[in-house]
Amino acid sequence: MTAPQPSADFADYLVIPIAEVVKRTPWSERSLLEDCRAGVIDHINRKGTIGFTHEQLDALLARYTRKGAGEEPSAAEREEDELAQARAYNAQMQARGGRRAA
Repeated sequence: MTAPQPSADFADYLVIPIAEVVKRTPWSERSLLEDCRAGVIDHINRKGTIGFTHEQLDALLARYTRKGAGEEPSAAEREEDELAQARAYNAQMQARGGRRAA
């Protein structure tokens, strides 16, 4: 799977054809077409041909990629966070006079 390329790679296009987007992103042509037809993805439809402007492609890449999302927490970190949340909840319930969770 290749990493999505920014729209700067498409500098020679005013409207980027869907075939070019498919070549340079991890999405299949079918999934892009279905999402465009369903109105999920902003696109241009000229004479039955679907394409994207540079702004639309940048928005698509920003919306559907994890760029800049940071690392996923490890299983131990997630478990520690869940335990801390459970302890905080139990302390809150106890302060309210409610029954303590087991």
